[in-house]
Amino acid sequence: MTQKEALQLKMLVFLKNSFYPLNKEFCDGIPAAKIILKQLFLRIDKLENMKIKGGRGASYRDMKLHSRQTLCESAFLVSAGLLSFANITKNKVLRNAVKYCYSDLFRSVEPEMLNRCKQILRTAQRTKGLSFVDFDTNLLVELHDNIQKYENLMQQKDNSKQDAMKFNFLISKLLDECMQLIACKLTPLMKMLSKKYRVNSRNYFSAIRVIKQAGRKKKRNKKQQSKSKLTKPNILQQKSSEEILHRFAELAMAE
Repeated sequence: MTQKEALQLKMLVFLKNSFYPLNKEFCDGIPAAKIILKQLFLRIDKLENMKIKGGRGASYRDMKLHSRQTLCESAFLVSAGLLSFANITKNKVLRNAVKYCYSDLFRSVEPEMLNRCKQILRTAQRTKGLSFVDFDTNLLVELHDNIQKYENLMQQKDNSKQDAMKFNFLISKLLDECMQLIACKLTPLMKMLSKKYRVNSRNYFSAIRVIKQAGRKKKRNKKQQSKSKLTKPNILQQKSSEEILHRFAELAMAE
């Protein structure tokens, strides 16, 4: 999704969630506006669902972040129990294998974080005598389930990457349909009603305004920069060889 399409989608969501609830009586009171807005909102709902399915929506990011936090917390609890058991029994190998804090798990790269969580789970399953520290076996079940949930989310993201072109094409198509509805049907209707319903039409035109975000300034080409710079003339190239020798002789005599 390009920046322009993202701004258009943001405007459409604002039109649905902010403009329509505030001007519901006005929109529902005019049959033509009601039909057009119904068609528009159906397409906006499809767009939001596609964003979530494609793994580019805020819902997917929040879901994955929550799953990562839950996984790291459960892995840290298991590692803390193993670490306490290793310190009591003076098992240095076990202590070095599970000596992780929450930040070591959460702030690490995704594959490394998953490998550490799996290592903690395997170590806990192989370690005997954990009843000495009253280790809760339900923690292992929770850790195993959280690892599977996170891997399923990763698989969902990989599938969405494979279908990225398909989702982008469908999103662009639906956005074009929405903008055509606004430009060809809804906006002319609101212009005609602006004299009778000034406040509502003013709210509409302020809602559909796409605000451009500030971006980087366009860098000039190096060739253009070199052409724009004025090259300083070489004084020696402008003088003849005899004049240069005469000048050197004058300097030598002066010394």
